[in-house]
Amino acid sequence: MQLLKGIVIAMGLAIAIGIGVLVYVIVVRSGEMIEDADPAGEARLPSFAARNLGLPAGSRVDKMLVAGERLILTVLVPDAGQRIVVIDLATGQELGAIRLEAGP
Repeated sequence: MQLLKGIVIAMGLAIAIGIGVLVYVIVVRSGEMIEDADPAGEARLPSFAARNLGLPAGSRVDKMLVAGERLILTVLVPDAGQRIVVIDLATGQELGAIRLEAGP
């Protein structure tokens, strides 16, 4: 009976030490991930000068969506409906635009 108690105590200690090692490894690895991360939490993109989209007066941005390195804008243009504009975030250049007009 004493042997069985000794085995149970040894196994309990082994489990406790194993859990301690596991917690230590998780803490160390999460610390490495935090050090590798950008302080702002975002990827740094190259800067570019201000660009003019050439939208008519009175236009306003209705929606914005970032998809990868692309910025997709839905623009409300007075008397012309909507326009979807796609911009490359790395260069700031307009990649294209789609006019959404009401059909006949």
